Amino acid sequence: MLGRLEADHGDPAEAVRLLTEEHRRHPGPAASGALGWALHKAGRSAEALPRLRAAVKDGPNTARPAYHLGMVHLALGERGAARRQLTRALRLAPEFSPLHAERARRELAALGEPAWGPPPA
Repeated sequence: MLGRLEADHGDPAEAVRLLTEEHRRHPGPAASGALGWALHKAGRSAEALPRLRAAVKDGPNTARPAYHLGMVHLALGERGAARRQLTRALRLAPEFSPLHAERARRELAALGEPAWGPPPA
């Protein structure tokens, strides 16, 4: 639990250390997702992506992992994937977090609507 707190409100590098240990002891979607979020917060979004994808795929269908995955996609410049995951998070639970739900809404508004038509060549 301390690692999750560090990821959002403390030292992301310490969160990565703590959650790497936690994931080693108790591997699974929740630990993978928490470690992925800590990696993202520590500026290691590319490393976070496969962990968060696994957490969303294999874990419970809840808003927080979808939000975390959306924010990682956003950091990597993957706008469509970010839009899909942030929308999913808010559809699952519009008020899933006092801190993150509002951020998800702001990021979605900034992303705007998807472009229609064929993708650019």
